[in-house]
Amino acid sequence: MKSQTDLDVWKGVAIDGGFEDFTVMQHMRVVATKAGRLEGEEELGEFHFHSVEVRDEDVATVVQIACKTLRPTWYFHLVKGTRMKILFRGEAFDITKDDAAELEAAKRYGLENGVHEDQIQFEDFFDNPYGD
Repeated sequence: MKSQTDLDVWKGVAIDGGFEDFTVMQHMRVVATKAGRLEGEEELGEFHFHSVEVRDEDVATVVQIACKTLRPTWYFHLVKGTRMKILFRGEAFDITKDDAAELEAAKRYGLENGVHEDQIQFEDFFDNPYGD
């Protein structure tokens, strides 16, 4: 199965352990998986990082499920062109690349809710949604 075009999909990374259950994955297509450690929290061990694609028609469902099933102190991002969704348990930020104020609000929210400071360079995902 071919990858969707950049115009058709949102791209992001779903990490094993980041969700209380992984039912959200039913609405995504995994395009790659790699093992790695979380920045600043290497002592937690290895996790599987799934590069995922979400079709436009599924993004609202993914946002809804992710905001209910993300574990506290975790986030999930999706990028499509100059737009990014940063999702936390109970909160979603919809940011455009040139919206520095909303980006800072998402970072502040993440820090206040336990996301490690080494993991909130959200702006990097605009150019590299899979975090490679």
